[in-house]
Amino acid sequence: MPLSFNPLSSTVGRLLFLLLLGIALMAKGHAESAVPSSDGVTANGFRVVTSLRPMGLVLQELARKTPLKVVVLLPSGTTPHQYSLSSGNLKAIHQAQLIVWLGPESEPYLKNALRQRQHLIEWASLDGVKRLPVRDLKDFFPQLAGKGHHHDHEHEHSQFDPHLWFSVDNLLVLASAVVQDISERQPELASQLQKNLTRLQQRLQKLQQQYRAQLAAQGNHQPFLLAHDAYQYLERDLGIAAEAAVSADPEITPGLKTLMKLRQKVKDAGVACVVEDPTVSGPLLDKVVPYSITRASIHPLAWDSEEQTYSKWLESVYQRISRCLAR
Repeated sequence: MPLSFNPLSSTVGRLLFLLLLGIALMAKGHAESAVPSSDGVTANGFRVVTSLRPMGLVLQELARKTPLKVVVLLPSGTTPHQYSLSSGNLKAIHQAQLIVWLGPESEPYLKNALRQRQHLIEWASLDGVKRLPVRDLKDFFPQLAGKGHHHDHEHEHSQFDPHLWFSVDNLLVLASAVVQDISERQPELASQLQKNLTRLQQRLQKLQQQYRAQLAAQGNHQPFLLAHDAYQYLERDLGIAAEAAVSADPEITPGLKTLMKLRQKVKDAGVACVVEDPTVSGPLLDKVVPYSITRASIHPLAWDSEEQTYSKWLESVYQRISRCLAR
């Protein structure tokens, strides 16, 4: 009588059957997860692309306990002034369900790539955003007002100061716009996004009030100088004012006359704190202020911290400023 073989009757056969069944189920699950929703979003997550790390940190904070995926285009060590998009950047833009950027005035390198995109949030154009004008030399030296003397290195790309992320109010305008956009297209995320937005709002307002009160309690804080004029929104939030700034655009070196005026300003005002910036060279700064003066190092694009949320990074910035200004 011929022998018959049933593959499920042996231990090896049963294990093989279970293995094949598992592979089949995994393949089915993968296929289902790749099916897009009516908005073109896969179950793997809603992809939000932004240009700069400070905006990426805000989005990360809003994405808490959601499947949102945040991608930042500009890598560490680069600035938006003369950046060229890489093939990886273009791929990320193509795959994005939402793109958050400052706008064409501040980020002209993105204009062509975003021309055909539908879901965009242009921060600088949102209702409620406070845009401060770019400061020039006469803003720090009143005696030059009306003499037609302009800053050697004024921002050429924007008629307003683009460092909007140093304003808590501006930041919350952006966060609200992001939550509204995603909630309308992904209503199942609306509840958690609103919780995250409320938490962010409470956290940022508490930080601002705490450090503003702390600096006010110190009375007249130490006069301070900015290496890079990127912080006037922060100055307003904290109720402080810099004596002057060495550079408005770190990629352009100030002229000799400007350096001489700044050096005299430092001496006359008794500057005792310098907010230095990695985008402004140390040797240039040393021509204006003695190295012995207390310095607080801040990177305006948030590459000075490993923090993964905006509120934690901003708190670290406030701490450094407060320590530098303390008498």
